[in-house]
Amino acid sequence: MIKEPLHVWGCGTARTLRVHWAMFALNLPYISHPIVTRSADMEDKNFLAVSPGKKIPALSHGKRNLTESAAIIEYLFHLAGKHSNTIENMTEINRWSYFTLMEIDATALYVLRRHQDLSAIYGEAPKACEAARNYFYRQIKVLDKFLGHQKPFAVGDQLSKLDIILGSCCLWAQSINLELPCNVERWFTNIQLLKSFESGLRANAE
Repeated sequence: MIKEPLHVWGCGTARTLRVHWAMFALNLPYISHPIVTRSADMEDKNFLAVSPGKKIPALSHGKRNLTESAAIIEYLFHLAGKHSNTIENMTEINRWSYFTLMEIDATALYVLRRHQDLSAIYGEAPKACEAARNYFYRQIKVLDKFLGHQKPFAVGDQLSKLDIILGSCCLWAQSINLELPCNVERWFTNIQLLKSFESGLRANAE
C-alpha cells in the first residue's frame, strides 16, 4: 500500500510516455500534471519545485523528487515490487536498457529531434541527421538480433523497464518514418496490444 500520492509531471513525448505507461503497467494510482515541454506551464512554481531544470517527465512522491524517465520507471518498479527476481534477468534488462537509452534514444532519435523538429532552436544539420539515421539502422539491427526469440517480453516472462524504454523508442522511430527490422517490429506489435500501453498512450496525450 503506497501511503503518499504519486505525482507525474509532463506529457506529450516518448520519454513522458514511459512514466505513464509504467504507472498503468504496475497498477499505481497517480495524479497527472499535463505540462508540455517549452510551454508557459513550465514556469509553474509547483513544477519548478520538482524539476528546477524544467525537464519532463518528473515525479514527486512525498519528499522525493525525480527526473529522468529511466530513473523514474526504475523507482516505480521497485516501489511496486516488480523488479526482476533473478540476477541473470536483471543483468540483461539493465544491459539492453542502457544500450537503448544511449544508442537509440540519445545518439540517434534525439539528434534527429534536435535538428528536425527543434531546428528553430538548435539549427538545421542535414549531415548530422543523415549520420543519426544511419546510426539508428546499425544499432537497431543489434536489438533485432537480441529479439530473435519468440517471447512476448524482451527479457523474462513479465513486462520490464526494458520493454517500456524500447517500446517508447520504437513508437518514436515510427513517428519520424524510421523503419523497424522484422524481429523488433514483431515484438513491438505484440507489446502494443497490452492494455497498459494503450492506457499510457491515452494519458500521455492529455
